[in-house]
Amino acid sequence: MTKKFTDETVKDLKFKVKELNENVLKYYTKETFRPDGSFRLFAEDFINIQIKDELVSEMISAYNKDKNEFESGKLLFESLKLTPKQASDIGFWTYHNHYTFYKYIAIRWEDLWNENKNNIKPSTYVLNHWIQSNSSQGELINYPISGLWWSFYITVDETREDKYELTKIFFKNQTLRIHQLGTARFARHKPAILGVLEFIKKYENKLNSLEEASRTIIPYVNLLGGIRPLSYFEKDWFIDKLEKRFGYNIVSNQRLMPAVVDTQISINQAKVTQTKTHERPESNILITPKSKAEKQINTNYDCYFCLDAINGNNKVEKEYNSNWDYCIGIYLNNKKQFFIHFYQEGFIKKSLVDLNRIKLMLKNGKEYKNGLNSNYTLSNFSIIKEHVFLGVAFNLINKKYFKIIDAQKAPFGRDNTIFAQASTHIKLINDAQNIRYKVLPYELTSNIDKLIKDPMENYIELNSIKDATALENLKIHWPELFKD
Repeated sequence: MTKKFTDETVKDLKFKVKELNENVLKYYTKETFRPDGSFRLFAEDFINIQIKDELVSEMISAYNKDKNEFESGKLLFESLKLTPKQASDIGFWTYHNHYTFYKYIAIRWEDLWNENKNNIKPSTYVLNHWIQSNSSQGELINYPISGLWWSFYITVDETREDKYELTKIFFKNQTLRIHQLGTARFARHKPAILGVLEFIKKYENKLNSLEEASRTIIPYVNLLGGIRPLSYFEKDWFIDKLEKRFGYNIVSNQRLMPAVVDTQISINQAKVTQTKTHERPESNILITPKSKAEKQINTNYDCYFCLDAINGNNKVEKEYNSNWDYCIGIYLNNKKQFFIHFYQEGFIKKSLVDLNRIKLMLKNGKEYKNGLNSNYTLSNFSIIKEHVFLGVAFNLINKKYFKIIDAQKAPFGRDNTIFAQASTHIKLINDAQNIRYKVLPYELTSNIDKLIKDPMENYIELNSIKDATALENLKIHWPELFKD
């Protein structure tokens, strides 16, 4: 059973280090962490995993051979079998930063003890490398050990022959990894990250620098998210958008222009249509600056429900805010709107949008907690304003399985407003991989009626479908299901 610091210990440790200032080096030596009785350190059991004794020495050896940390990160990621929720616990990382991985951090970030580095403030340096204070994407990716783990988690692509192929691109440039793409708000939507990295890999030899490409691409993807929640879309959609916008400029040896985005994007564009590669980009909105561009977007929603996918914090805002993982548009005169939480463990939560509460949250401008079920890991978050189908799919032993359920008829229990309660459970198969969800239009009813299932019924193997009409409609409305 591995340990973690309690929340109070992390707070006390942060305060203690600030208080010590220059004297912090007495306790944070180059060899080990040496606290005395003045430190209030309390640990508690966390999760049942074993960290092998030789892991740190192997990581140090790998770092000494390759300073870009890919091999060190690979050793760490393959050794620590964590869920995203577990890997977001700052008590876990701060505890192991001080004990298990202290030596690796001290070797990798040795400037703390370099007498020639006169501009370093010891207490600040310790706070920035050993003590983690929040679970935001930016902080998780920016700290030495959690950053290595998350760098792999968001870039591993199990569909590739070399699942680390895009991870290697990610590690080629530290600024790209920990200051640009790794901290982007869409970094938690894996299809977006994989799409950007695959695009960068394709044109790597033609780009002036990875940093320059990232500085241009990230605002463009963020702006796409200002028009339609990015969680609707799969990897190929992002690649298609990047090809249309930047492909022509790259192959023509032109500079990457300030990002532009089509204002008319609908959910139907989630399917990737066959287009000519490198066609000239369509230009509608110019980012100069980002805030100005966002104000030009015509969204027509009355307000937005914004949610942090890790800690469940939420807030209602008047305008779209890309700093949240999800920012869902709401109409204040529609009483039949439902939030849908999709969890990796196979639960789907349907919650009636309480308009009175939404109006109150909008008025007081406060941030609230408990926006999701803390017992599970959020996979996607959406809102439905009409009768729809919900699709769930996964991979198993080189085969694809899926089922489609009726969102209105499924046994969700009461359509309550309590996010923290679990709701209908979707039967999953052991060892299922790449679990994903999809919101499908109800107009499909007559074409896929034989494919509609109860949540606890067995899945359908994709290649077993004999109904040509149903198969064709699936390809139109759920194209990602047929991608390799």
